[in-house]
Amino acid sequence: MTAPDAEPGHALDPSTPRKREAVDWALVLVAEGIASRVVRTGTGFGVAVRDADREEVLSDVRAVERLVDAHDVVFLLTDTRESRWLPTLMCAAKDKPLI
Repeated sequence: MTAPDAEPGHALDPSTPRKREAVDWALVLVAEGIASRVVRTGTGFGVAVRDADREEVLSDVRAVERLVDAHDVVFLLTDTRESRWLPTLMCAAKDKPLI
């Protein structure tokens, strides 16, 4: 169970089933001019990669890098340190603010 104040999207719309979509909705509600979208990757970063998953992981890494390159600021909503380290490293290397 998580603390409700840590999940502002659920506080604003409890009927929203997915945390990511709820926060995307909340961002647009709070800042009307914001361009926000949810992007999911199927791979948890920071974990050992099996040979069978190598192409999927590389595809996800490339997708994250394209997103970082394409934006001025990155808002990262993840729930583990393991999923934050790679986007954080990419943003730092490219001098992009990460929230």
